[in-house]
Amino acid sequence: MNLIEDRIRAAARAAAETVAPDSVPPLELPAEHPREDGWRRRWLVPAAAAAAVVIVIAVTVVTVGPSTRTRAPAIAPAATAPGPMLPGPSLASYVSSGMIPPYFVAVAFTGNAAQSPAVAVVHDTVSGHALATIRPSIRGGTIVGVSAAGDDRTFVLDEQTWKKYPVGFAAGYPGTHSFYLLRLSSAGRVSSLSRLRVTVPATQGLGAFALSPDGQRLALAVLPMKGPARTELKVVTLSTGSTRVWAANGIFRSGAADSRGLSWTADGRELAFEWQPKNVGQWPPVEERLLSLTSAGGDLLAASRRVIATTRQFEPSGSTFEVTDTENEPVVTPDGSAIVTNAVYFQVKTKESGQAWNGRYGFAEYSTRTGKLIRILGYWKVKPAGYYFTQVLWSSPAGRVLIGIIPDGRMGVINGNEFTPLNMPPVPSVIMEIGLGAQAGAW
Repeated sequence: MNLIEDRIRAAARAAAETVAPDSVPPLELPAEHPREDGWRRRWLVPAAAAAAVVIVIAVTVVTVGPSTRTRAPAIAPAATAPGPMLPGPSLASYVSSGMIPPYFVAVAFTGNAAQSPAVAVVHDTVSGHALATIRPSIRGGTIVGVSAAGDDRTFVLDEQTWKKYPVGFAAGYPGTHSFYLLRLSSAGRVSSLSRLRVTVPATQGLGAFALSPDGQRLALAVLPMKGPARTELKVVTLSTGSTRVWAANGIFRSGAADSRGLSWTADGRELAFEWQPKNVGQWPPVEERLLSLTSAGGDLLAASRRVIATTRQFEPSGSTFEVTDTENEPVVTPDGSAIVTNAVYFQVKTKESGQAWNGRYGFAEYSTRTGKLIRILGYWKVKPAGYYFTQVLWSSPAGRVLIGIIPDGRMGVINGNEFTPLNMPPVPSVIMEIGLGAQAGAW
């Protein structure tokens, strides 16, 4: 990154901020038959975010006056012991130095969390302001999740028919999944939106989906709605529709239709997923595995390798139980060097209930080569507010800077033990608890 790029980025961001959010007309996903139905236009409405975060680098040709280069925030050392949460550099310094992306896309409910349909909203990272809204293409539809490519401009949205469930019911939505390709301009505005020729039928459940870094392939984890637990991991080439499939008996671990249950390395050669070999006990052990995409389709387990295996552990300690947990949708860093997951220790009155106290929370990173713990970021003593875990949303290439959700529900930048919150509302606890896919999405 050089001075010219910094100046262009700063000027583009400043220009974007001169447009009031409520002056931007929302888009709607193209309907099933766009030539017949067209696009229905509605005005932008505010939406509370349960954010799915994606990278968009601002590049435009502008004329700017003299400016100075913004120094990139230093990489803070990883913690060796739990400590206090330290204030981090400003969001503006992170964005202007190129360390984190300037825009993100959030899947946001239009009413009560998990009790109303959702839309996709493009936000400015520094201010949190909404820049555009994308509505479902059909009446009664909902946006389930979003996944980003590595070019910082291309995303895939997942749409389903919405159905209201009782509070706390974690089943996802019924019916077919449809996917739409979204492209943003250099100013974070929607430049194109088109329906893909990829669907997941109602006879199958979608465990996760993820767009490849080059935007050319879509990975899907699907399971039968009835019958034995057998997972198919499909990789579809979008331009041709050709599909490779790896399958195995077992359980793919992820929230319903979650866009973070799969993660790609930047070179597009490996795909990370979480696997539960056996459904035994209340908290069965799980594995984080890397699938080699250079292998031929076939046996999912033979074509992948285990990096780490984890399980939730309860140990009696007087009148309480000490709980350790490191299993919540881990992701592989873009350079493929590490698996990033949550690291949790807390105490509860019983195995089944009780408010967490004396909690220690962090983001643990394990070497993909050795499986050993190499660092913990955000290793804090935090009083939880209904959350018993952390959640990774985005990772820098080597995993030294993260964007994630911390136990009080706030989203922000994690750098060593420093935390810089995003200018967004906390993620509602109901979203974190039931995992309907719209809980946070993907950067």
